[in-house]
Amino acid sequence: NPDCYATNSFVITIVAPPTANNPAPIVLCDEHPNDGFAEFTLTDRDDEITGANPDYIVLYFQTLALAEVGDPADQLISPYTNVVPGTQIVFARVEDIISGCYEIVELTLQVNPSPEIADPITEFLVCDDDQDGFELFDLTSKNTEILNGMLNMSIDYYNTFDDADQDTNPIGDPVNYNSGGGETIFVRVEGLISGCYSVGEFVLNFHPVPTYTAPTPFIQISGNNEFDLTLKIPEISGGNPNVSISFHIDEPDAWAGVNPLPLLYTSVTNPQIIWVRVRDINTGCVAVTTL
Repeated sequence: NPDCYATNSFVITIVAPPTANNPAPIVLCDEHPNDGFAEFTLTDRDDEITGANPDYIVLYFQTLALAEVGDPADQLISPYTNVVPGTQIVFARVEDIISGCYEIVELTLQVNPSPEIADPITEFLVCDDDQDGFELFDLTSKNTEILNGMLNMSIDYYNTFDDADQDTNPIGDPVNYNSGGGETIFVRVEGLISGCYSVGEFVLNFHPVPTYTAPTPFIQISGNNEFDLTLKIPEISGGNPNVSISFHIDEPDAWAGVNPLPLLYTSVTNPQIIWVRVRDINTGCVAVTTL
């Protein structure tokens, strides 16, 4: 009977959605070979998004549509590797565990490139001119090769990989680094803007000493003190076209390569010792002997 009716009441409660804060991007440095991908711990932003409210939970989704549905089976699990190289946006769904209401905010994932240093870095070769087994290496002379045209970079040198990776105990005077060769040096290149870094390595070593034959005494007929030093060059060089020979009055001049004697030389004492400088044309390395 449509004329018969009864009435009752019920309460409608409108619950405000949870307050979700917009989080700061998660920025990571790419690792060699700079493919634009990295592993992100999404949960690092939970407290920032929720304001540390214990009544809220956060689920992360790859798309807004999935975040709207909120199926836990579709959530992203940390550590999460981005699927869009460089920069990707994921969606954080903040749920009030009491009311079930939710809010969605965006979280930016950003992968900054690490410095693309030279790889490999060539061996650092110098001449052990005094043949004592040690030499000073100017490590900074490798900067141009290592940086490979990059700007706004800091560069430091280390004795171990761990020191370079952790930026501890850099070599104090890389311009005058004393080494016996056969040593591996590690270099850390860091972007002054991005803060991302790369670590490389190279070996210190010596060029081989120029090969030569110690000359036999140069004996002239009695009374003739004029010597054609060119006659000794084939003997000393052994016919090697890659060495140059010069003659000097003393050892310091021979090492320095200054004040060469004329090749048609008149001796001043009898006998007289002169010094022979043997220089490798390709490497510039020098050996010294006597005649």
